[in-house]
Amino acid sequence: MTQLAHLLQTYCTLPNIQTIIQTDILPSSSLLNALAARSYFHGNGFLKIVLLEHRCYKLRLHIWFPNAICEENIHNHCWHFASHILYGALKTELWQDVKHDTPCPHAVQMFDEYRYLAKTPNSPPTIKNLGQTQLFKQQDITHHAGESYTMPCNQLHRINKTSGNMVATIMCTVPVRKHNRLFPNGKSPEIVPTYLSAPELALYLQRFLSHVHTHHA
Repeated sequence: MTQLAHLLQTYCTLPNIQTIIQTDILPSSSLLNALAARSYFHGNGFLKIVLLEHRCYKLRLHIWFPNAICEENIHNHCWHFASHILYGALKTELWQDVKHDTPCPHAVQMFDEYRYLAKTPNSPPTIKNLGQTQLFKQQDITHHAGESYTMPCNQLHRINKTSGNMVATIMCTVPVRKHNRLFPNGKSPEIVPTYLSAPELALYLQRFLSHVHTHHA
């Protein structure tokens, strides 16, 4: 995964992604339609665009627009991933389970835990309430534009709100399993997304390009 993060940092730079959006995606109605069919606003506040999809990996562009509404839930993933920060700064909390046979030096919090099972060709995604679980926050991390990092599938984490600033990342996921853990922030999470239309996706991509051009020049 470290090598994958290095590849993202080397080849998936902000100028390269801007060029791909401008010259390859926006002028192509067929590509816009294909990408829109797998693009939606995630409950954790970002626009998720799957640029490439393969059984062994997915290449995803995530954009948090200013003042994005965010569930900020704690979760791990069905996959390992490598990520490169294209724009802005991404704030992440790392969380761990409380081991009941070991004293915990951190403040412990209780959360409702759900088991999320990813969709399959024959069934939609599902969640199951597993009861309450004790967790503690291990660390706060901020990754800035130009930095890359990796995260294993079992690491519990939470993405913070972007406080009015735009953030964009490019990430590659490598599937490991079909389920993950989810700790919603106060209510049952929305797991069935509303996908965008091609005109909607084009509008958001143009908005992203305009913001970057105005504030990054």
